[in-house]
Amino acid sequence: MNPRSVIGIDVGTTKSCVAVFKDGIVQVIPNKQGNRTTPSMVAFHKNDVLAGELAKLQIDENPENTVVGLNRLIGRNIDDPLLQANIKNYPFRVIIEEENTPKIEVKYRKEVKQYSTEKLNALMIFKLKSMAERYLESPVTDAVISVPSHFNNSQRQAVIDSSKQAGLNVIRIVNDTTLAAIAYGRIQKILPMEQNILVYDLGGGTLSVAILHLDEIYKVKASSGNVDLGGEDFLDRIVKHFVEEIKITYHKDITQCPTALQRLRNECEAAKKALSSYSKIGVHINQLFEGIDFESIVSREQFEFLCEDLFRKTLDPVLEVLRLAKMSMREIDEVILVGGSTRIPKIQQLLSEFFNGKPLNKSLNAEEAIAHGAAIHAAMCSDHNQFKDLLVLDVSSLSIGVDNGKGIMDPVIRKSTGIPTTVSRRYETVQSDQSELIVQVWEGEDFKTKLNHLVGNFKISGIQPSPVGTILIESSFNIDVNGILTISATEYPTGNHLCVTRSQEPVQLSAMAVSIENEKIRRIRMEQERKRAAKRREQFKKIATDFKELMIREPKNIIKNCDKMLEWLEENQDCSESEVKHKFKGALGYLDRRIAKFSKTSGTDRYSHGK
Repeated sequence: MNPRSVIGIDVGTTKSCVAVFKDGIVQVIPNKQGNRTTPSMVAFHKNDVLAGELAKLQIDENPENTVVGLNRLIGRNIDDPLLQANIKNYPFRVIIEEENTPKIEVKYRKEVKQYSTEKLNALMIFKLKSMAERYLESPVTDAVISVPSHFNNSQRQAVIDSSKQAGLNVIRIVNDTTLAAIAYGRIQKILPMEQNILVYDLGGGTLSVAILHLDEIYKVKASSGNVDLGGEDFLDRIVKHFVEEIKITYHKDITQCPTALQRLRNECEAAKKALSSYSKIGVHINQLFEGIDFESIVSREQFEFLCEDLFRKTLDPVLEVLRLAKMSMREIDEVILVGGSTRIPKIQQLLSEFFNGKPLNKSLNAEEAIAHGAAIHAAMCSDHNQFKDLLVLDVSSLSIGVDNGKGIMDPVIRKSTGIPTTVSRRYETVQSDQSELIVQVWEGEDFKTKLNHLVGNFKISGIQPSPVGTILIESSFNIDVNGILTISATEYPTGNHLCVTRSQEPVQLSAMAVSIENEKIRRIRMEQERKRAAKRREQFKKIATDFKELMIREPKNIIKNCDKMLEWLEENQDCSESEVKHKFKGALGYLDRRIAKFSKTSGTDRYSHGK
């Protein structure tokens, strides 16, 4: 009897892909239009609900009722600062519903209706499920689904909930970078005995980076990312550039007309893609707005200038995974590119320069690789003999911790801990006859809990009434293979299992209070950025001056380059942490070979990238 068909799904911010392992190979499933990827969008058009290609066809005339970018909405609270920033760029309306969750308001069948992000995501997943059933000519009930590696607990759970609404049982939720590594390992067929790879996945809306060690086991060493950085952000910069050009040239503000703005966005998207192959491209839109026939040109140089800070920001997760994995750049054997935005020449240039000119591996299909890996993982889960020896070990995407009572995060499970995992903490009762205990759980890397994400308030109830301090409560924090957190509790000395219920009800704030709180958080983050940048500046300055003294016996051009570093610091007093990091790494890469012999003779351990 053949194993059941379990499909692999990659629901991206801008594009989705579905694949299946069949007849001994991975088969990417095309949609009715024959395309192997499908636009990630859902539209409400008159009396119809459309998903994929049909939704994209009508977006120009119906932008207010076409929902895009669900990966940036799902599983988030409405007061999330990043969500608030994204909402400003959407033509559709996002409103607040119960429990502080966002809902999308659209016009459907002449009525105004609200839908949860999970429901809309379910419609997209159902579309992919239907494509698979048509292709396989049989029902599909099970799937492996990818998520960005930096998705938090709420976002992962929301993806599972969406899949259930679409009629799918989720066998496994897997980080996109892990699936790309699986695809790479199986496509290459012959690998060295051992290999360390860095997977760099830059898509339409998210960036995921991971380091994996490949031999008989696919072991994730560390992962990082940014769930609000991708091709859509680069596209926004081009759109804003032309919006300003139209204001200056024609004295018109097209942001007041959603259909005109959407037409401009579509043309800018085509231009952005073309700039990966051409040095400049023309943008032509007849009757754009109030009689304007818009015509302009954008060059690759302009595009790179508009997005310079965002492009450099894509290197931050690379730095972080090297630090978390405690590895240097030299220990990385291959840098694997995944995601459509990795086709941008400047992205490739920055990444190659970061790794001291290392060639980048472009062997995987940028849009299909993750679905390909998901299909292999799905086959493995459905007991295909071909994959019986494949073992994948993943890691937690974010640190899990509790509030210490003073607003400080006390980590329980550190980021990049191997999963599944369980860690226990013991608590004493603090009152006589105490019957319940509330544990507030957070996830994130900031030392202040309020700057992290609240997983929930876990209420432990059913504690036996006893004098203060005589009862111990052992709480077990469990992260499963999907990266989902659960908490169980046991009472000692009785050994009774206690009831644990979860709520996610932070203190309700008025609109004014939310605004004040967000401003406070913004100021704290700016101060943290300033301190980190200052620390990096001091490190950079010390390296430059130390190298200058050390290199006194070397040719004058080495000293000249050290002086350039110091001059750059003097001329860039307000530089950001990421800019200093980039300069810091560039300086080390340039001077590495020249200082190696001096480092050994002086007995100093050079300022290693991995430290």
